[in-house]
Amino acid sequence: MFEKLFSENALTYMRILKEYLPGKRLDLITEVKRGVLPQSVKTGMRDEEVKEVLGIPRTVAEKVFTEPIAGDLLGVSIRAGECKKQLLDVVFENSKYVELDYDVYPLLNRSTRLVKAVEAWNLGFTGKGVSVGVLDTGVDWEHPSLRVEKWKSFDPLDYDTNGHGTHIAGIIASKDPEHTGVSPEVKLYAAKVIGVERPKDKTILEGYQWLLEQGCDIINMSFGRPVYTPPERNPFKKVLADGRERGVVNVAAAGNEGPYLYTINNPGYLEECLTVGATETVIDPITFDVSLKLADFSSRGPTRDGRVKPDIIAPGSPIVSCGSKYSGREKFQIQGGTSQATAHVSGAAAILFQSCREEGILPTPERIEYALKASAEPLPNPKQFDQISGGFEPIPLTPLEQGWGFLNIEEALKKLREDPKPLQLMVPNIEAYVSAGPPQFLTPYALAQLSVVLKRYRMSSVGEIAQNCMEAYRRGAGAEALKLANATTLRSNILSELGKIIEAEKKLPQWLRNISVEKNAKSVMAEVEKAVFNQKNRSRLKT
Repeated sequence: MFEKLFSENALTYMRILKEYLPGKRLDLITEVKRGVLPQSVKTGMRDEEVKEVLGIPRTVAEKVFTEPIAGDLLGVSIRAGECKKQLLDVVFENSKYVELDYDVYPLLNRSTRLVKAVEAWNLGFTGKGVSVGVLDTGVDWEHPSLRVEKWKSFDPLDYDTNGHGTHIAGIIASKDPEHTGVSPEVKLYAAKVIGVERPKDKTILEGYQWLLEQGCDIINMSFGRPVYTPPERNPFKKVLADGRERGVVNVAAAGNEGPYLYTINNPGYLEECLTVGATETVIDPITFDVSLKLADFSSRGPTRDGRVKPDIIAPGSPIVSCGSKYSGREKFQIQGGTSQATAHVSGAAAILFQSCREEGILPTPERIEYALKASAEPLPNPKQFDQISGGFEPIPLTPLEQGWGFLNIEEALKKLREDPKPLQLMVPNIEAYVSAGPPQFLTPYALAQLSVVLKRYRMSSVGEIAQNCMEAYRRGAGAEALKLANATTLRSNILSELGKIIEAEKKLPQWLRNISVEKNAKSVMAEVEKAVFNQKNRSRLKT
């Protein structure tokens, strides 16, 4: 029976662990049938009590750990060697579906004038009184340019040792006169869900639930995971839909896996999210004119079920914002990615919220999203591929790359007075593309080189599922382990972290440096870039 409830990835991963790594734990998320769990479970019942309510016998219960997440969602953890049919049938007897508890990654990689925030400030709209939640690596609450109303860590360390969350918070709410955030007077809440422990879906969902309880109007989600989960089996959809029903605007990053189609990350591909792609600033080397172009790294749509995503694009690179002292960085630093673009849109949504409230208009998610989409300006300049020098012609931007266009807060304020209307963008003929998906960049050769690096460094860009699949592959698990390792990692994050490892090695004294690690890290990067180059040559439109 359990086989019908498990997703394909959950079954594959269970088989891999059971045969090659039986001592590892299989972490899952399941949605229990409505009415099975009483309200008390949803508000913090202990593991033993949950198993008693589910009717799991004691002989089985001692091999299973459960944890309520939100609503009817439960986290379930079982040692792989114990995953026998009889046990799984009993544990998931009352389940609607069972999914892997996937690894989640932060999306790495003077913009307020570009998005017309200054014009909104001049009208008195600064996000005052609006509550914005940042679901990320935490926030440096002692940063002089940030005021955090309340924060909670779902990680053993309270501090933002990564710096990503602080940078995002600064784009939204920095009060620094030189580097002012889009909505500097918002009430800022922070949930640290990404940290020293590898983050999973369960942790993210718990953090989101906490931000809901704080009464946040907008929740910024500058993270993602690459694995597609159908909406009816996606735990994010259920929780984010609940937030949306309460009036929350969910703003999510598209991802940094461009320029390939079908690369919008979870939860960004969900209907319950306003999904954001990124632009980058380009300076003409001759005239020094400044212009915008769609960032090559910005993930493209459509979604696997054929919808247009992203919804909108905003400044993503290079962005100056707050740095966390706990990550060893300066007071202000430069970062880039769709994470930063997402923060711009969250700040814009806060400005619209304030305007609605002051004008007596109900700030529903539908109204806020309509105003932002209907006022966005499509980028007029064509996308530029690296291969243009090799003879390829520029390809005009499509809605799959920029959605409705570039964020314009000044025009969005005007659209607030309109009743929201259905908006629809046509999906281009994706059959015209030679190849749509992202490359399988973790080749057997890259895997062998990466294993050397992992012996010396704990890489946050390689999650638990991917690392277990890589280990199983080395023990003979075969192609399905390699495929799942590729599916559960983000190419952009691995490249970014390998680059930092190489730089870190170079700064060490000669007697501490490991030349082999540097060499292997460079080999992995070269292999990944080779896969990317080959895929780019296949991903252009047919002529």
